Amino acid sequence: MARSIRTILGVTLFCGAIGANYLLFQAFAEVNYFLWYLSQGSFISLSTAFLSIVVNDLDRDTGLVSAHPGYYWAGCLWVLALVNYSVMTNFHSLLHPVAEGANEDAENSIVGFLWDVFVGLVVTALLVVIVLLWLVVVAPIQYFVFLVAGAPVRMGLLGKGVHAVHTEVHDSERQQTVQVLSESQEPTENALDITFTRKPVTMTSAIAAILLWLANYILALFS
Repeated sequence: MARSIRTILGVTLFCGAIGANYLLFQAFAEVNYFLWYLSQGSFISLSTAFLSIVVNDLDRDTGLVSAHPGYYWAGCLWVLALVNYSVMTNFHSLLHPVAEGANEDAENSIVGFLWDVFVGLVVTALLVVIVLLWLVVVAPIQYFVFLVAGAPVRMGLLGKGVHAVHTEVHDSERQQTVQVLSESQEPTENALDITFTRKPVTMTSAIAAILLWLANYILALFS
């Protein structure tokens, strides 16, 4: 019962945030928030998928694809924490290199060091602002998109990963075979995880991009 109440409360808060974004977009930009997200949602989802590929830890954050609003919001906050931690680590590495000669640019030229610091601060500030805007403007409505797009991934997360081994015989006929391993078989080094759960956030973002593109295309046909 308490879980159901928290779920309803979380969905209500997301709906309230979406309503607030709609009013703010109308008041300051005179743009329909829903149409804006529909037109930009594919790019945003593809950017999330690309970020998931670059940052391996992001795909470990299965909260981002959770149907529970509380777990989803915790996953969003983890993205913010991950970016902030990466930024702090990057600057710490610049100022305190662990190995001698690791920061040769700073040792050889003070101009190069100041350039890296200045540009690094600007780009870092921009990155943090983008993540904060994503958290406030995109994350609430993205919950409902991921609620649909993440369904195949959540199905896979309920069970054990399925692995397959692809072999290719280079003879006169060049035969190829794919063997799906049973649950009792341990995956070998060349076995591939063929479930959606191998990269849950990346897969969900990619599905979301396709669904949003289709929705935008259908809307354009009837408008």
